Amino acid sequence: EYLQTTCYIEPLLAKGQYPGGNDLSHRQYAADRSVDQFRQHTYECCKSPVEFSRYNKLLKIGLTGLQRDPKAPSSLPLHTLDQQTVSPMTRLVLPRLGHRLSAVVITALLGFFCTSTVASSTVMAPFQSHYSVDYSGFRASRVVSLERTGSDYILRSTTKLKGFAQLSGFGPVYEVSRFEIHDGVIRPLLYTVGNGQNKHKRDIRIEFDWKAGLSQGFAKNKEQTFPLKSGRQDPLTFELMARLEFSRGQRAPHYLVHEGDRIRDYAFVEQESETLEIAGRSVAATRFFVDRGSSRELYYWFAAKPHFTAIQLRQEHKAKVKATVILKQSTMLE
Repeated sequence: EYLQTTCYIEPLLAKGQYPGGNDLSHRQYAADRSVDQFRQHTYECCKSPVEFSRYNKLLKIGLTGLQRDPKAPSSLPLHTLDQQTVSPMTRLVLPRLGHRLSAVVITALLGFFCTSTVASSTVMAPFQSHYSVDYSGFRASRVVSLERTGSDYILRSTTKLKGFAQLSGFGPVYEVSRFEIHDGVIRPLLYTVGNGQNKHKRDIRIEFDWKAGLSQGFAKNKEQTFPLKSGRQDPLTFELMARLEFSRGQRAPHYLVHEGDRIRDYAFVEQESETLEIAGRSVAATRFFVDRGSSRELYYWFAAKPHFTAIQLRQEHKAKVKATVILKQSTMLE
C-alpha cells in the first residue's frame, strides 16, 4: 500500500501537478495512508469532481489498485532485508515470530473469507426494488430486480413514464443483464436495452465472449468489438458489483464499463455519510461520486450493511440537478 500510494503521488509532485501543492507533507501523507485513503485525500484537495477526474487519470487505476509506472520518478528508494543487515537476535526471533504470525494471519484470513462469503451471499440474494424517477421535470417509475436461473443471474430494470409524459407514446424501457459469478467477480454474458418496439435506433446489445476475450456491442446502428478483460462490467451490473465489493470492505471500487459504443472508466469516490428518509424510515447511507470523466456528474447513496442498497441517485450538470432517482420500496429493507 505504501509503495502504491508513493507511485501515485510522486509523478504528480515531480510535474508540479498535484492539486494540494508540492510540499513534502503530501509525501508524508502518502507514506502513512493506504491507496484508498490517499485517493480520498486527492479528492478533498481538488476544487471539484471534474478536477479530481483529471488528476485521477494521470495514473491509471486498475481494478486491484494502482499500477506502478516503472518510468515514474521516486524519491523514496526501496530496500531489501538480507542476511547481512539482519542482526543475530533478529535471526533467532524471526522464525518463532513467523510461526506465530502465520497462525494469526491464517486465523484472520479464515475469519475474513467466512464473513465475506456471508456478506456476498446477502448482496446476491434475489430482490426487487421500486424507485421514483424525476428527469428534467418528467416523472417515471423504475423497478430493479435480481433473480437466479441455474448457475446464472438475471438483473432487470424496467422504467415507465408517468403522468402527461405517457402521452409521448414512448413505451417502457427494458434493461436486462444476464451474468455469472467467476472467482467472486461478476462476469456479464449478455446485456440488452430497448423499448420493446421494432425501432432499433436506440437499442443496445452487448455480447460478452469470455473464452474468446472479446465483447461485441451494437449501439447507434453500428457494431463495435473490444478486447475483453477480467472485471469488465455492463451499464447495469457495475452498481451490483460495487455493492458486492462494499460487502467485502472495499470502499473505492473501480471498473471499466462497456456502454455499447465505448469502454468507459467508472471510479467510486467515497464522500460523506448522510441519513435519508426512505419509505417513512430513516436510513443511514454513504454518498459516493462516480467519476466517469464526464461533465454530467453522477452521485450514489448506498445504505449501510447488510445489503448496501442503492437508495438514491442524482445526476448534475453545471451545478444543476438534471435527474434524481429515489428508492420507494425494496425487499432488501424489509
